[in-house]
Amino acid sequence: MMMMMMMMMMMMMMMMMMMMMMMWFIQINQKKKLKYRLVVVQTLLMIDYRIVHD
Repeated sequence: MMMMMMMMMMMMMMMMMMMMMMMWFIQINQKKKLKYRLVVVQTLLMIDYRIVHD
């Protein structure tokens, strides 16, 4: 039970971090090309996926 709770907390934290990063990236890359932003977000998602599914 405790392990499950910990896992859930970790997942929530990861999601929050992702959201924050995405918002930040969008704010920074507003003037830049959309393609670049998409690539950055994709890489972030890949990293997050790898961490979660380890």
